[in-house]
Amino acid sequence: MRKETKSRGPGVPILGPLFGLLFGPRMRPILAIAAVLVGGAYWTWSQVRDKVIAEPHYQVSLENIVVTSPPVWIKADVKTEALRDASLDTPLSILDEQLAERLAKAFSFHPWVAEVREVRKSVPARVTIDLVYRRPVCMVELPDRSGLYAVDAAAFLLPSRDFLDEPQKAAQYPRLAGITSVNVGRVGVRWPDPFVQGGVLIAAALEESWHRLNLARIVPADTAGFGPSTPQFELATRNGTRVLWGAPPGMETSGEATAAEKLASLNRYIADHGTLEGRDGPQRIDVRAKEIVVLAVKKKATTAAAAGTAGPGRK
Repeated sequence: MRKETKSRGPGVPILGPLFGLLFGPRMRPILAIAAVLVGGAYWTWSQVRDKVIAEPHYQVSLENIVVTSPPVWIKADVKTEALRDASLDTPLSILDEQLAERLAKAFSFHPWVAEVREVRKSVPARVTIDLVYRRPVCMVELPDRSGLYAVDAAAFLLPSRDFLDEPQKAAQYPRLAGITSVNVGRVGVRWPDPFVQGGVLIAAALEESWHRLNLARIVPADTAGFGPSTPQFELATRNGTRVLWGAPPGMETSGEATAAEKLASLNRYIADHGTLEGRDGPQRIDVRAKEIVVLAVKKKATTAAAAGTAGPGRK
């Protein structure tokens, strides 16, 4: 008759001997020596740490902090400003365990920085920081304020002082007008107005075609019949034609053409007619459907009709 044997749990039988080997009487002197060595090393480091950190070999100067080169539209000294605002413009040590985190946080707060991808430390003391910068796609024009406000495709307000000094540079970007925001927000923070957030999405979609289409402004349209959460927009050409655009990209209503389809309609119209203007001047074009629609333009009343006739016998 064959005897049945019970399988042992994996590894369990050897735990006892293992603990006995590691913490038995024979190992206690070795463990004690190891503890003394570790404790001594820690005490020694605590005594010399400040001196070692202060060694020039480990000191990080401003010149030894290398960041991704800013694009041409950024005139500010991003590195100097980020370090100054975070009070990190004094000598730093590469041995500081929190240095990478502190630098990443400092640069993430700069309004021109969209993302801090990586902070790398090396010896001799050097720090390399990989940054992603924000890119302006639109200039916002407010009716009761002077100047223009630069924003990126996510509606983050960007430093605009460079564009105020160079109006010709600001004119290169699409312009969003008709915004009545009371709360503009601060630089580096997303503009809370849904019409700004929607308008910059349209600006980003039209950025490469803006000048070829002879566009002047993006403006909020009458939202009657649409929910307040669905902002509607029109485009205005430099010669006065109005293009009914509709919702921003990604927010189109059921049956509405996508941004790519709307742009394709405008490009076809330009190819066929050479301009978005009508034969008799400015016109209204609707690109919200799959096919472009030219709407009738109400002619202005004559001077006599607008003023009203005096009537028979009146001098």
